[in-house]
Amino acid sequence: MLALRVTYLTGRVYSAVFDDGDAKAEPEWPPHPSRLFSALTAAWGDGGGEEELRSALEWLEQQRAPRIFAGEHTPRKLVQAFVPVNDSETLPDSRPRKARAFPSATLTHSDVYFVWDAVPGSEIRAGLDRILQRMSSLGHSSSLVSVEIADSVVEEGLTEWVPGGREGSRMRIPYPGRLEQLIAGHGRFERTGSKVYRPSAGSTTLYGPKKAPGRDLGRSIFDRMIVLRRDAGPRASLRSALSITTALRGAILAHAPQPVPEYLSGHGPGSTPDRSVRSERPHIAVVPLPFVGAPHATGDVIGAAVLLPNSLTREERDICWKAVSSVEDLKMPWGWWEVSGGGGKSRSPTPRRGGARCGQTPGLVHARFGPR
Repeated sequence: MLALRVTYLTGRVYSAVFDDGDAKAEPEWPPHPSRLFSALTAAWGDGGGEEELRSALEWLEQQRAPRIFAGEHTPRKLVQAFVPVNDSETLPDSRPRKARAFPSATLTHSDVYFVWDAVPGSEIRAGLDRILQRMSSLGHSSSLVSVEIADSVVEEGLTEWVPGGREGSRMRIPYPGRLEQLIAGHGRFERTGSKVYRPSAGSTTLYGPKKAPGRDLGRSIFDRMIVLRRDAGPRASLRSALSITTALRGAILAHAPQPVPEYLSGHGPGSTPDRSVRSERPHIAVVPLPFVGAPHATGDVIGAAVLLPNSLTREERDICWKAVSSVEDLKMPWGWWEVSGGGGKSRSPTPRRGGARCGQTPGLVHARFGPR
């Protein structure tokens, strides 16, 4: 394995998306492998373009696209500046000024890793190390970096980008012959100063974030529910949820057989009015049903539901249904409700003022926990 660690020394990146051309509207992130290869080639050329180091770059362009480990970035506000054009033979003070923008982003993690699965020989590794020592920027000259060969990748907080996927972000990558193209293009640009000889985009491939291994999603212990809706009584917000569910639980226990089974009360054997013992077996849960998730939702609690554990026997479920369906009113400290629906019969939602319907939220919860 070969891993190159790029550290952005200022915690900020300046580099424009290649396809933007002169528009330069967005920062490129993560940095494309071809950008790194071009920077390595420039560092090699600035140092004299030694022939003994050329083989290191030729080896790198022969490898398959690397994996990239990079953190999140926050694009900065784009500011327009007027700067002298570069492709002019006059002195900077005499050059015409052109509107330019320099896209940049703040990084959550200053380190980026490029990882190749191939293992270079000692001479190639030494040659790459010499070139890396000359690198000072990646992208715009103000993107100050240090680059070194890393023994391992610190993955915490970083996203792994994997090449060759069916979907994702298209990134530029080096390929066999890219080094020679960069050298030839640079020579023509030096002679003419024309931007038409700047490097082309070259080859690209799709990169996508590596997906985490599939995990078994937890399943609820509840598989049935009994819905009660408010037919009469004062409106109530979610702030009243606890008083509503407390009143419903008390009403259910009052209509339950005596002594109350622990799958209804949640109290284990040996419980007394002065000292309750928590039941170790699953028992019913009581939840509020607010009107939410619609354009004109009010957040009002329009009913309540009793969730039945999947461990109940048919006889125990029948006892629950009978106790809940016997509840006709709920008494809270701030008022009382008339409720209905516990008998299990299908009933059409009752229209409410403003187009709201009582059946909307219970229907959503019902779909989540399954049919009765």
